[in-house]
Amino acid sequence: MKYWLKTALQKDFVGYTLVSLLIAWPWLRPGFVLTLDMVFTPTLRLPSTVTNTYPFFALLHYANVLLPSELLEKVLLFGILIASGIGAHRLAQWLLPATKEPLTKWAPCAAGLLFMINPFVYSRFMAGQYLVLLGYALLPRFLRALLRFLEAPAWKNMLWVSALTIAIGIVSIHDVGMLGIVAGSYGALQFWRLRTHSARLRTLARYSALSIVLVVAASSYWLFPGLLHHGATAQTIGHFSSVDRAAFATTGGNAASRVVHVLRLQGFWMDSRGLYVLPQEAIVAWGLFMLLLWVVVAIGIRESWRYSRGRTIALMGVMGLAIILAEGTLTGWLATHLPFFAGYREPQKFVALVALGYAIFGAFGAARLARIASAHRVLRAGTVVGLGVLPIILALPMFNGFDNQLAPKEYPSDWAEINTQLNADPASFKTLFLPWHQYMYFSFADRIIASPAEAYFDKPTIVSNDPQYKGVAPEVADPLKQRIQTQILPGAPAGTHLGAQLAPLGVKYIIVAQDDDYQYYNFLNQQTDLQLINATPSLALYFNQAFKGAAQ
Repeated sequence: MKYWLKTALQKDFVGYTLVSLLIAWPWLRPGFVLTLDMVFTPTLRLPSTVTNTYPFFALLHYANVLLPSELLEKVLLFGILIASGIGAHRLAQWLLPATKEPLTKWAPCAAGLLFMINPFVYSRFMAGQYLVLLGYALLPRFLRALLRFLEAPAWKNMLWVSALTIAIGIVSIHDVGMLGIVAGSYGALQFWRLRTHSARLRTLARYSALSIVLVVAASSYWLFPGLLHHGATAQTIGHFSSVDRAAFATTGGNAASRVVHVLRLQGFWMDSRGLYVLPQEAIVAWGLFMLLLWVVVAIGIRESWRYSRGRTIALMGVMGLAIILAEGTLTGWLATHLPFFAGYREPQKFVALVALGYAIFGAFGAARLARIASAHRVLRAGTVVGLGVLPIILALPMFNGFDNQLAPKEYPSDWAEINTQLNADPASFKTLFLPWHQYMYFSFADRIIASPAEAYFDKPTIVSNDPQYKGVAPEVADPLKQRIQTQILPGAPAGTHLGAQLAPLGVKYIIVAQDDDYQYYNFLNQQTDLQLINATPSLALYFNQAFKGAAQ
């Protein structure tokens, strides 16, 4: 208790909490923050399959017994913002050389703000990829723990590195590969440094091996099935192909263009779809401010080189490899030859490591500029303000609830009404949810989101898993859904016995949301074996009169 109280009272915690409130204060209103892949529902259920995220969602499920899911979602989102800022701040504070110059003490703030507020974080929030962002928020803490372990390999330091690796692996399998790049770069540096110190080298090797054993053992529930090509994770990765890699490639007409996008912490495939405001659309001459960031980072690289050439080379190596991977040219070859790499069908995620490098070198650059400005009163104030404002300008739409693009929304009351009506039926059955889209526009969310029906309704609900994007196949092959999509629904408008076709699948009810292209499904009213039993403002519920019992 004392530890948590002490942490809460620390200045950096208070500061980044206030910045988070400036970003997300609209989220304090009732409702859920709904966007594309982030679709929380009132009841958070246990996962039906075991993947790396099973412990995380199980924790959310049991926490939901005591706390409302909308509160859990907002705690999680605020936590991502605060943890990103504090983690980078404390990492920079630990890396920067000690100084008595008061102005340079603001340099870690540049790292914290830049890692917390940037185009990468903005786009991933807009896409609802909160698990990727949760792993991202833990990256600076991992690097700090790793550096401590490499300098002083001992039980405590080894356990911290292992615990953070396991935690990041649970929330985001994609970030595990990034940990490998960071650990490989800095680990290689330290092993090289100790090449003539056999006793210290053996100690480091022994504790490193022990850490790997602990991580593998704790991750065995998803790692071993994946390596053996079994389990949900392996099935998902196994379905990714060159079609997926082309659809989710980093944006840019050629390699040079893609590299520029990566250096701007952009290039996310969703940035080009017009689903949200881009930072450069909100700020005039945005590119000049990004150029200014590059200048600060370049100054930081030079300053870091003066202080520690080895660590500078290691971090530049991390950034260089991240840029190459994020650009995407090697993705196809690596997916063929490297286990699990096929899971990076969208390689722009590696931009997270570029952002980490910008934050660290940005802090060194800020410290250098602060020392230059310390002798001039006007420059002193301008430097502090400028370095603080720069990240804000680069991702200005993040503020005020992401420019009110991510305002909390309530599920319509009739969703609960229909759920209650279905629960009143004690039989074993399935419900078909239409329109048949994995992602669609819902008026209550005021945007395109993944269909929440499967998670919302208590009875088993069949929802499309086809992303309907550039020929990309569903992540997991589902014969039942494929049969509905390819054999049953295409012929339904011309027929009158849809209920009889659905009955063998165990479908007793059909729900039609009055959103998107719902008018197309007016053919349900001509079916002789379907009966409309409830029509609410946002949903229509049909009873399948051909249903005689559970599916065979």
